[in-house]
Amino acid sequence: MSKAVGNAVERNQVKRRLRGLLASRISALHDGDKLVVRALPAARGASSAALGEDLDAALSGARRRAVRR
Repeated sequence: MSKAVGNAVERNQVKRRLRGLLASRISALHDGDKLVVRALPAARGASSAALGEDLDAALSGARRRAVRR
């Protein structure tokens, strides 16, 4: 998590929210899949619903790209 996201408290808050959102979506991944989530500074002020929508869009895009390979 980049320091551009905020101070340590803000970074940890974003990290915890992302972990919680990912926990409910982990079943969408296949065994052996690797996932890297990069939080941008805007994530600090985003609602959990907005983060969830962004995460869903990123996961569906990754799935589409994986199918093309």
